Amino acid sequence: MRPTRRAPLPGEVTLPLKDALRGVRFALRTGRRQLDPLAGRVPIPLAGLAADVMGQVDQVAAGVEAFGSTTAHRFLDAPGAADGAPDLPQPDAGSGSAQRFAQTVYYGLSRALSRLGTEDALVSETLAAEAFRSVRDRTEPALVVEDYAAEIMRALLDRVVAGRPPGLTPAVPEDQGAIAVFAVTLWLLVERAGGAEDEDQLLDTCTDVARAQGRALTDALPDTAALSALLAACHRVI
Repeated sequence: MRPTRRAPLPGEVTLPLKDALRGVRFALRTGRRQLDPLAGRVPIPLAGLAADVMGQVDQVAAGVEAFGSTTAHRFLDAPGAADGAPDLPQPDAGSGSAQRFAQTVYYGLSRALSRLGTEDALVSETLAAEAFRSVRDRTEPALVVEDYAAEIMRALLDRVVAGRPPGLTPAVPEDQGAIAVFAVTLWLLVERAGGAEDEDQLLDTCTDVARAQGRALTDALPDTAALSALLAACHRVI
C-alpha cells in the first residue's frame, strides 16, 4: 500500500519553524566560537578534559545542523520553490507566492551578505513573507516594475529581515543590510535570457553593482521614488 502524500503545510506554519531551527543553529555556532578563547585558558592538566567537552559540543552542533537543514528543505520548503529562475512575484500572484518569495530572499540575502563580509546573519523568511504580503495587498498589478520592486525593498528594510537574534551583537551593519537588500531586489528584476543562467554569478554581480552605488544608495533609501530610479538605472546595466 502506497503511503498517502502529505499535503504541503501553509507558510504561516512552516516559515516560523524554519526561522526557529536556523536560530538554534545560529546560537550553537556562535556559542561554539565564543568557547574557543576560553578553552585556551584551561590549565594544562585539564586541557584533555576540555578538548573532550569541546568535541562533544561539536557533535551536538553537527547533529542539530544536519537535522535543521534536512527538515527545512525536505518538509518545510514550498513545493516547486526551486523550479525556474528567481523572479519578483506579481501583485496578483497565487497564495503560495509569499512563501516562495521568502525562500528566494533567504538564499539571496545570505549569499549577498556573505559576499559583503557578513557571515553570521539570520535572514527571517517569516518577515520576508510579511514584507511581500504588505506590498502585494495594497499594490495594483499595473504598477511600474521598478516602483513595485522599490516598495518591496523598503518593506524588507523596515522589517530588518536580515539581522541577529536579540542579545547577540553586533547586528548586521545597517549599510550592509541595505546593500544586500538592494542587490537581491535587483537580482529579482533582471530578465533571464532563457538559457541556463548562473544564478550565483548573477547575484554576485548584482551585489557588486549595489555596493558600488555608495552614497547614491544611502541618499535614495528614504525615498521610494529615488529607490525606483536607482533600481531602474542599475537594471539597465546588468
